[in-house]
Amino acid sequence: QMGDLLFDLMGLPDWANRIVLVILMLGFPVAVIFSWIYELTPEGIKKESAIDRSQSITPETGRRLNYITIGMIVIGIVVVGVDRFFVPEQTDAQSAVDSPAASSTNPVEPTGEAVSEQVATADGPPSIAVLPFADMSPEGDQGYFSDGLSEEILNVLVKVDDLKVASRTSSFAFRGSEYDIPANADKLNVQHVLEGSVRKAGNRVRITAQLIDARDDRHLWSDTFDRELNDIFAIQDEIATAVVNALADALGSVPRVEGGLVEADTGNLDAYELFLEGRALFVARDRLDVAISLLERAVELDPGFARAWETLAALYSVAPSWGIGDNDTYMELSVQMADKALQLDPERHFAYAIKAQAYTGRVGHVDWERVLELKDKALAGNPKDATLWLWKGINLRFLGYTDQVPPLLDRCLEIDPAYENCRNHRAFVAWEAGDVDSAFAWLDRQLTEVSVRHTLLFPYFVPEMLRRGDIRMAYLMADSQNWDFSGDALPIHLWIDGLLHPDENQEERVDRLRAWADENDASISQFVWASLGQFQLLNAEFSSYQLMWRDDMGAFRVSPDFQRLVRESGILDYWQEHEFPNRCRDLGDGDFECD
Repeated sequence: QMGDLLFDLMGLPDWANRIVLVILMLGFPVAVIFSWIYELTPEGIKKESAIDRSQSITPETGRRLNYITIGMIVIGIVVVGVDRFFVPEQTDAQSAVDSPAASSTNPVEPTGEAVSEQVATADGPPSIAVLPFADMSPEGDQGYFSDGLSEEILNVLVKVDDLKVASRTSSFAFRGSEYDIPANADKLNVQHVLEGSVRKAGNRVRITAQLIDARDDRHLWSDTFDRELNDIFAIQDEIATAVVNALADALGSVPRVEGGLVEADTGNLDAYELFLEGRALFVARDRLDVAISLLERAVELDPGFARAWETLAALYSVAPSWGIGDNDTYMELSVQMADKALQLDPERHFAYAIKAQAYTGRVGHVDWERVLELKDKALAGNPKDATLWLWKGINLRFLGYTDQVPPLLDRCLEIDPAYENCRNHRAFVAWEAGDVDSAFAWLDRQLTEVSVRHTLLFPYFVPEMLRRGDIRMAYLMADSQNWDFSGDALPIHLWIDGLLHPDENQEERVDRLRAWADENDASISQFVWASLGQFQLLNAEFSSYQLMWRDDMGAFRVSPDFQRLVRESGILDYWQEHEFPNRCRDLGDGDFECD
């Protein structure tokens, strides 16, 4: 029992407990033999055969043990009686677990029981956050597996009626957090928290899960699952069912379930592990080329794995913006992969949105009507997906309907308060409305509240920092890790010098920037060219749509190149079919103007 408790905490492998058991089994007959042959006397240990039975102290020792045992029983009865009849009954808050909930890196010993009393839900509808399960595997290399388990449980809970579930982005932002459970729950605006750990060794897995009422830091349920990895989906379903039913027992307003919550979308464990590993890299936007390779191997092992095809489609759609692959080629591959996922499972609604993203990622004409139809179809199938609200908001922003975007982004943040990219675009919308202070307020929240930040937003603030006279900050923001300069001082200096002195040698700077890009096999951001007034270098593509409606791009909107881009991108076709945005007017005969 001591080994079972301590060996997990010490990170020892499962066979360590078995060795202890073998030693005990071998030692037991030896101990019995020695106790039979020898006896403990006041003079020390002696052979029993050498002791005069009339001189043996065994009977006396036995009587003393009997008296001690009887005394302990009497004391126990008295303590129980006092506690039962004389101590006043505690309130729910007083009877909460004395010690705070263990963090996900040090899970408490599970009880295997659910607390059945009803919990008041005066704080609103039942809500829960699924924190990322801690990886307790010997090598510490199963983070993708433990994340996958947490996400699968979260996906099941999202489908439960009348239960509000914090999004993956928000919940996983608290990975390794030093805050206590109530503090984390308060930030996530939920009443309950599910946390746990995963210890995977070979083909065996031990999963510990615990459900906590964060309002009084009370354990509602906990259990440990020791299983063979023959059917990971069955294990996930078992845990998800137990969690839902523990919530049902505790809350009353959540219906109990009989299982069958997790659908096995692959029977190939190797394909599933490759999928989890690749998806983890995709979510982190880390080594996307490796992620693509992992997902390609997964669908090769199981061509019927619809979710892997869908994730591969998403990877292809974002890879070019991270410097991987040819844009048009990858957009076409993304559409093909999404179609494959939908062919296997028409209910994979996210795949519709991925197709729409791939269409907008191409250079040139976009069928915006089709793009928005696909986004609406995806939203109709999964209105709780924050990304779908974000993507629709981005599309409407690109089309110039900036007044319609804030409610969509607010809905995104309502579902997922920690969604970094949703905040980024909220800042863009504020900027486009001319509210620079509000845009900076959103940036400040990014800098202080998001655990893992990408710096794609920073360079867009460079012209404003220069207008405010903060040249040092402008250089720091221009040196963003996710832009094309790669820390090279020359293009950064040329850009900022061009912004500070637009009337001096601008043509020469532009030539030097283009030469640098050719020499380094790099590209210059469309925003750099636009901020330098080089509108003739802009193409009808995603990054150009990003800057079209900024308040400081008025000169671009009255230029012939803006007219060219709007026509080439298919945006004018959409306006003529529907309506022109507030900043633009239809002049008839295919002509228009914007300000």
